[in-house]
Amino acid sequence: MSPFWARAETLHLGPGALAAAGKSHALAGDLSAALAGVPLGWLPRGTRCRVVLDDALLRYALIRWPVGVGGRREQAAYVAHRLREVHGIGTPEWQWQVDQEVPPHPAVVCAMPAALLASIRSLAATQRWRIESIQGAFCELFNRRRRQLAAPHGALVWWRPGRSTMGIWQNGMWLGLRSQAVDGDPSCALALMLAAAEVPTDGGVVYSARALTVPAGWTACLLGDAS
Repeated sequence: MSPFWARAETLHLGPGALAAAGKSHALAGDLSAALAGVPLGWLPRGTRCRVVLDDALLRYALIRWPVGVGGRREQAAYVAHRLREVHGIGTPEWQWQVDQEVPPHPAVVCAMPAALLASIRSLAATQRWRIESIQGAFCELFNRRRRQLAAPHGALVWWRPGRSTMGIWQNGMWLGLRSQAVDGDPSCALALMLAAAEVPTDGGVVYSARALTVPAGWTACLLGDAS
């Protein structure tokens, strides 16, 4: 007999693989094209999917609002300007989502290729899955663990070998955000970023799902999983 409700699964999509439910499907070559080759029935029909994208597939930026930027149109235009300036990307090739911080508080924007988004939706339609959310790995970790990030000033680090995304905050406002390729773990990159931000070290906490070395004066908090 079938369950009365569809099962929920987290799909982790990276540059070379799709993983969910304890199994993995290799994705070679162009990622958008490779998703079309996922075998039918790889997950049961009706599966509710929370898609988590490896940050290597995305582009992040921290938006510091200029004085005078007011309504939604002005904010959207400024975000587009910053993404062109920082990453050289724009519509229609890229789509993005801005967090709900209200100016003048800095806001995080996460951008993904429009073709990849279309391929994910096409895969879900073909497989008869239902997408509940699509998030970058850093954003997903932040949203899932937000209640634990209680330090007045701290940093959140998502990382896997070869890639990291780090965000720093103080008194509830983002101070810095960086996503980059790294050799090994991001301990050195983290130390440089914290030093540049000039945040107090007394009482500062670095939250991470994987162990890493933190600078003197900071406390490491392991969040308990490496998702």
